[in-house]
Amino acid sequence: MQEMLWQEHQLNWNDLPTYERRGACIVKEYFEKDDMPGVTRSHWVVDKDIPVFTKDRNYIERFVYLTEEGV
Repeated sequence: MQEMLWQEHQLNWNDLPTYERRGACIVKEYFEKDDMPGVTRSHWVVDKDIPVFTKDRNYIERFVYLTEEGV
């Protein structure tokens, strides 16, 4: 695939941004509003700088919750 990119479009795979090589993840972030102490809010954020999942399992595991029954 890398060779085809170079041959057809003169694009070097390693020069592409991370999100074009690996994709992106939509993650939920939690925060407290300054005007409402003690109240937690959330919003969705696009993470365009995701790691290689086989090298950083913690990235995925922080979003996946398995119980003994679900294994």
